[in-house]
Amino acid sequence: MVEEQISPLKDFLITYIMPEKCYEHLFLRLNLKHGPCMKIILNKILSVWMLGELIAPLLQIWVVVQDSSAQGLSLVSVVLQLLAVSVHTAACILHKFPIGAYGDSVFVLVQFVLLVFLIQYYRGKTVTGCVLLSVYSGVMYLLTSAVTPEVVVMAMQEWSVVFVISGQLIQAGCNLTSGSTGQLSGASVFLVFLASLGRTFRSTQGFLSLLSSCCSLLLFIQTLIYRKTTTRETTRRKKEE
Repeated sequence: MVEEQISPLKDFLITYIMPEKCYEHLFLRLNLKHGPCMKIILNKILSVWMLGELIAPLLQIWVVVQDSSAQGLSLVSVVLQLLAVSVHTAACILHKFPIGAYGDSVFVLVQFVLLVFLIQYYRGKTVTGCVLLSVYSGVMYLLTSAVTPEVVVMAMQEWSVVFVISGQLIQAGCNLTSGSTGQLSGASVFLVFLASLGRTFRSTQGFLSLLSSCCSLLLFIQTLIYRKTTTRETTRRKKEE
């Protein structure tokens, strides 16, 4: 009976979390200090955390569309994050990697493009939003064409985390100035924070990755601190409408 109860858990762990030898070490022999197995489990957990970043922009888009408002969102911050993803995608295209190698980046890129447009749309600047998308298309074409030297694209990719950090600090500054996070999605920020932790453990850019994690944590803390203020503003705006 006990074996039947444990079997589904064992199957799940062996299939998704660890090899069978690690299951034996950790659960049967209770050897919790087995270094290689703990490293495997940690990598699996970090991989799951990093997957959350794929839908983080989607959660932010949902909040914006649901409330029909982009109040509190920094356009510059979103554009910088879009640039970081775009540079990585451009580098993969230049190296002629198969789409499966960077399909996740394309998915995130499309979400950020949509978010940039929605921010302008809900601010009554639809034309400006269309212009931004046109300019972005031109920039993306230049990055993926022979016009731009490959060394330039690779250098930009190397420092793409700087774009992300700059965007996060700009958004944090906007939150601090307004005393509210507006339509900034707490769930989205939290997923980005978990993903940044995963990159910190894996990245060779230790300091910059750690700084990015700290910025993500700062944004998440702001969403908690300003939650009541943001809720009151949303309620008041809906009543006025």
